[in-house]
Amino acid sequence: MPNSISDKEKNEILSKILESDEFKDSSRYQELLSYLAKKSEECDSVKEIDIAIDVFGKDSNFDPSSDPQVRSYISNLRKKLEHFFLTNGEKFNYRIEIPKGHYRIEYLPNKSATSSFKVNRRTYSAILIIVIASALLYFLISHFSTVPKSNYRNFIWDDFLNNQNRLTIVLGDYYILTDKNSLDRIFIRIPYINSDKDYEKYATEDPHFTDKYDKANITYLRPSSVYGLYEIINTLHPQKIFIKLASELQWKDFENGNIIFIGTVKNLYKIDTLLMRTNVRYHISPYTISIVDGNEKIKNTYSLSWQAGRYQNDFGLILKIQSYKNNSILILSGFSEVGIMESIRTALDKNIEQKIRKVSTVTNVDSLKHFEMVLKVEGVELTAFRTSIIYFNKL
Repeated sequence: MPNSISDKEKNEILSKILESDEFKDSSRYQELLSYLAKKSEECDSVKEIDIAIDVFGKDSNFDPSSDPQVRSYISNLRKKLEHFFLTNGEKFNYRIEIPKGHYRIEYLPNKSATSSFKVNRRTYSAILIIVIASALLYFLISHFSTVPKSNYRNFIWDDFLNNQNRLTIVLGDYYILTDKNSLDRIFIRIPYINSDKDYEKYATEDPHFTDKYDKANITYLRPSSVYGLYEIINTLHPQKIFIKLASELQWKDFENGNIIFIGTVKNLYKIDTLLMRTNVRYHISPYTISIVDGNEKIKNTYSLSWQAGRYQNDFGLILKIQSYKNNSILILSGFSEVGIMESIRTALDKNIEQKIRKVSTVTNVDSLKHFEMVLKVEGVELTAFRTSIIYFNKL
């Protein structure tokens, strides 16, 4: 398809990206993007070995099969670009993308962030889940005296209670596939496919993938999403709350107000791009949490061994990030149920400030607006037996 973008507009977009928060403090990513932009104008194909030599100073003996540095940086660059256009996309008629499996950048027409929402069977399924979750929540609050009665609210919740911004709780739901070759209606969950992008990636790598699997028109929630909502509802009272599934989250939701996410790291969907504003990175296989610096160099890595059976080791993530228009996003997450629930309970803990001070030199904890915290958790299903803060940092 012909591309009508002018050289002037390309340069303007590139200049704005390089000056943005995502890039201005990272000379390596500025250099990499500038190189790709220049090389893409000169060549029909940009090769990994050229990037390795010209940008990373490798020699002609560079072996991409044993050195993943280029691919790692390109992967993070894609996320940085996605995040930039998530928060600034409405200002541009075109966006920059680096297609999966390639290194040549493309300038594509920018879809409106407020494009009309298509209602399909998947949408109706999502609405039904939200209605059921809300009804269950109302029943629990109305009929059980075990709802927390404490009015204590720690510093984490100030943003969500002391302003009139719209507050949306996003429940992490799973990406489901259906078996196209089965006579029965069989639904399949593949752990490494958690979004349309993952689906398209697998379809590109395996030409027979779409012959076997299709995107299902259903989705489902883990128990921690509903129980987690129940845990925090009293703290948020009397704030008006909107509930949405992660799979149905739109770009405009980030602009409209504050967001609280409850779910596994596999359920982040669009919120995943905002992790580039933190120093925390996760990997699903094997389960690891890494802490990086401004150039994506790993400073520390935390690993866990997944255990069969009910007793589990897990990580919990409590990340409070600045979003669009100075809104905040609170991510309460983990790899499994016990990590998610303990992230929620830790965020609600009236003693959280004292616990942070024991492991961090950060001062004025009670006035912190944005931060990142990693927990190490041991427990069974929804209940943690041992929890420790292994990383805390002010953002």
